[in-house]
Parts: sequence; C-alpha cells; structure tokens
Amino acid sequence: MKKIIMLSALIILLASCGRGDKHDLRGVSWGMSKDEVKKTETAELVNESPDVLTYRLGGVTKVEIEGSGDSDTGDGVEETPPEVEAINPEYDLVYVFNNDKLSMIVIHLRDKLASPSDYMELFRERSKIISEQTGVKARGLASYDEGEETAADPYADPASICSGERGLRHFWPELDKRTNLTLELDGKKYTPDPECNISMFYESVQYPADPALSEELHDLL
Repeated sequence: MKKIIMLSALIILLASCGRGDKHDLRGVSWGMSKDEVKKTETAELVNESPDVLTYRLGGVTKVEIEGSGDSDTGDGVEETPPEVEAINPEYDLVYVFNNDKLSMIVIHLRDKLASPSDYMELFRERSKIISEQTGVKARGLASYDEGEETAADPYADPASICSGERGLRHFWPELDKRTNLTLELDGKKYTPDPECNISMFYESVQYPADPALSEELHDLL
C-alpha cells in the first residue's frame, strides 16, 4: 500500500511539462525572479540563499474525517469532525536562479523506500508516465564508477545503484523547446549505509543554470 501511495504522490507532485501548459511547472515559468517565485509557491520555505530557494512538500498533515448523520449533539452544540494524521511522502523542492532568473527546478524524494527494487520500480514507472504525458520517448544513460564492469542489463541489479557503483539517467531534451527534463536514480553520497537517491531535474533551455551549481546539484541530489 505504501508503494502505491508513493507512486500516486509522485504522479501528482512531479508533474512533467505537459504540452500546451500555461506555466512550466507548479504555476511558475522560466525566467521568473526569486520574488515572483516566492509569491507563487505555496509550499513551506525551509531555506533561502542568494541563488536557491528550498521548499518542503509532503510530510504529516491533518485530515478531517467526515462523519455521517447530524453533527449536532442534541444540546445545541455541534461536534467538531475528528481529525487523523496522514503521512505523505516528503520531497525537497529546489528552485535555482541565475542572475535572478529561474533556471532550474529539482524535486528530490526525501523518504526512504523499503528496498533498492522499490526505487527501480518507481524510476521505471515514473519514466513511463513522463513519456506518456509528453509523447516523447526517454533517452537512457547508465554511468559507472571508474573500474566498474559495464552491466549487460543496467536495470538488473538495483542494489549496485544504491551502493554507488552505477547510476541511471533518463532524459527528455528540449521539451516544447523550453525544458530539459532528467530523471536520475543513483546512490546517496555521504551516508553510512548504502541508500538510493531519486530526483527530477527541470532545466530551462533559454535561461540555463550556472554550470558549476547545476553539476553540484546533480551530484548531491
């Protein structure tokens, strides 16, 4: 059940750049200033630096449970509908600017999935959904650490990805001539135990991000 919820949330939150959309992603457009993005984005702002805004999506939220019948207790006092906590997947939503123009958006899954196979399944399902939404087939790339053997099937051993031996990347270049979209699955860096990392990178064609900052984010997220 958790896997189904996780995938459903990704379908909603990691919405790809559809054809004919008024905005590029989440109500914002490439080239917007940082102030314009802050006025548009409704998620929780958790960190701000000169060229980066980081928001938090998901987590524990209160959900009101609708009761049946009359909510009046009979003495003229209405009952408050009960609430329960809903645990949604958590994501980092990162807006990147170059000369105060929005140039890159990264959506990074913070939650840890149960197994490397779950990450692989999520990666492949999400890639399929993006291709269906955009009408563009993904281009694939597998990267390997120096000295590692090239696998006959780079999808066959998800554990080797979590351990950092290799990584997978699917990309859709210049969607609508506006956006380079990349889905990446690799191993998290600087963690004591092997753990997978999955992120989506939306990069503007017209307003490219600073190459050094872009490389750093691709490396860390």
